[in-house]
Amino acid sequence: MCEGLGFETGVNKRVPEAPVFYFLYGLLLVLGACVVFVPEGWLVRIMFYSQVVNGLILPVVLFFIVRLVRDSRVMGPYANGQALNALAWVVSGAVSLLTLVSLGYITGLLGGG
Repeated sequence: MCEGLGFETGVNKRVPEAPVFYFLYGLLLVLGACVVFVPEGWLVRIMFYSQVVNGLILPVVLFFIVRLVRDSRVMGPYANGQALNALAWVVSGAVSLLTLVSLGYITGLLGGG
């Protein structure tokens, strides 16, 4: 967030050099610690649902990663060739298909079917 908003960022900076970064960093640590102390097994549910969200977002992230690694202006000599690009698109398509199947399964369970 700090980089996107133009603030200094990084743990290699001192607190006076990057106060916004360290404020957000500390805030996230405190919020994470508070979540751990919630009773009634909420922690397991939170971990489960965060992984569900990660799985749903994965195809979108893969799309941008595959586009990025094939761009020789960005990656230089490390850019993927045609064979690796084809393999990356096949794997991304498979992951997307599995995500859609999982989503259909989950919505089927939620819909009572």
